Amino acid sequence: MRWACGLLFLVCAMPTTGSVTARDLPTAIAEKTRGDEAAMLARLIYPEALNRAITTYTIIQVVTPAYHADQGLQSLEADYPGIIDAMIAAMQPEFEQGRVDALPTLWAKTAAVYASNLSLDELRETIAFYASPSGQRLSAAKRDAIPNASSPSAERRAGPDPRSDSKPDEVQLSRTFASTATGRKLAALQPKIDAIIAAWSEAPTPEADARVTAALSKVVARYSRSAPRSVHQRPKRPLEQPVAESME
Repeated sequence: MRWACGLLFLVCAMPTTGSVTARDLPTAIAEKTRGDEAAMLARLIYPEALNRAITTYTIIQVVTPAYHADQGLQSLEADYPGIIDAMIAAMQPEFEQGRVDALPTLWAKTAAVYASNLSLDELRETIAFYASPSGQRLSAAKRDAIPNASSPSAERRAGPDPRSDSKPDEVQLSRTFASTATGRKLAALQPKIDAIIAAWSEAPTPEADARVTAALSKVVARYSRSAPRSVHQRPKRPLEQPVAESME
């Protein structure tokens, strides 16, 4: 009787669009298993460590030069030396955490693509590759190469990407996997994955944006308590207004 209750609980716990019959149960279990494997693969291919490396790159290589080149912020910097770097330092942890908080959304969307296009055996073959020591070292090499990349977009690609500093056997393993039917199938899915990642990267993050704004406001408040360097050269302007205009 206990096994029957357990089976009933399993059936009731499964998300369905209608009733599940005994005949449908094996299919429902198989689909759930494939979904779980796809979710695991999504996390292996785009791990949190890779995401953090990309957001750090964005702050250092994209945000920092843009802030220092902004004329409104340059004017503020002249009055309040150090304010630009203080703003960047304040916003960076909030920006990075916002991207981490958004990862489950990305994983769910890419996992849906993998689950819809790869069989259970193909999912497990791909997971075995990415979870192996060699696969993990290749992923680490991909992550570590980001600081020297011309753009972080190339590092978001899901396919194996052997680096010149990888060991020969690891490069060969990557090439061997890429040449398999599963590897070629995964490569064919890349445009869909790239589109999902691009859309996810540009999607609004209101909560993270609010935290960034709050962090910047604290910097503004701190600097506004000091007199501007050029107070004798030109009239002092309200500090808050130029910052708000420059951030829009």
